[in-house]
Amino acid sequence: MNKTLSGRIASHTLGRFGGKDIRYGFIGLELPSGEHVRAKVDKYTESETFQIGEQVEVDVETLGDTDIWVARKIRKLH
Repeated sequence: MNKTLSGRIASHTLGRFGGKDIRYGFIGLELPSGEHVRAKVDKYTESETFQIGEQVEVDVETLGDTDIWVARKIRKLH
């Protein structure tokens, strides 16, 4: 299942893979409704920002048959 979420980056737990600029981990989004959603970040995630407090739009999809959201594209809202 794919969908787009809009909200504010409220938290993140990110690491770097090796000497490359590959990020992995999770970001936490606060949606306008006040709901908090967590999305996985991996080497296939395209991102304009990971900065806490930024308003973003995130394209997410589920990871296989799980209920884990994976961020595929993170765009800053200007």
